[in-house]
Amino acid sequence: MVSDFFMGLGEQLITWALGLWPVGFTLPEWFLGFAGLVSQVLTGAVGMGVWIPWASIFTVVGATFALWGIGLLLKFARWVVGLVPTMGGG
Repeated sequence: MVSDFFMGLGEQLITWALGLWPVGFTLPEWFLGFAGLVSQVLTGAVGMGVWIPWASIFTVVGATFALWGIGLLLKFARWVVGLVPTMGGG
């Protein structure tokens, strides 16, 4: 449900952006049917939940992205502190 909303929102955003092109421009049929194809693939992937532990995979991928984000925030904080001359900056 939520993913369908965001896929529809993305399709509307792309359609709006491509609507800024000249009047005679039309979108290809494969491009307009892309959201349905993604939805079909995701529906098929949910059915494979018997063999693939999706919850574990999403937990590991989410934790990986969270750790990358924390690392980037720490790196950014070190960079900001390095800009202050009295705190070790140049």
